[in-house]
Amino acid sequence: MLYINLFLQYASQYIKTKLEYRGDFIVGLLSDLSLQAVNLIFILVVFGHTQALKGWSREEVIFIYGFFLVPFAIFSAFFLTFVLPFAFVGVYPAAYFLRKTEWNSYAFATPIVGVICFTIAITLWNQGVKRYRGAGN
Repeated sequence: MLYINLFLQYASQYIKTKLEYRGDFIVGLLSDLSLQAVNLIFILVVFGHTQALKGWSREEVIFIYGFFLVPFAIFSAFFLTFVLPFAFVGVYPAAYFLRKTEWNSYAFATPIVGVICFTIAITLWNQGVKRYRGAGN
């Protein structure tokens, strides 16, 4: 219960900081909504002319797109592009949930790739902390 209260307090403070500049908040919200609408319309237009793309149906592509939005919201674009390849974050896990059996081995490798990337990141972080020479150090 303590963690739920802590999360709610954090969320409350986050919302307050976002709403401090209402114009910025509204413009950001409208731009995010329009971006999602344009992406969805693009997918629908493409599938208006074909039934499948390489065996993927319209609903499956929309699912993958939605599945990608979660890690994209959590991690930065740099991280998804260069550190942890996009496919391991979005496509392979989504393919598993959509029962695309030809990609199951990649989907099951996703946690392994995640642990490897996390281990490398922790090692690099610790090396950086050891070599850090800043004010007061």
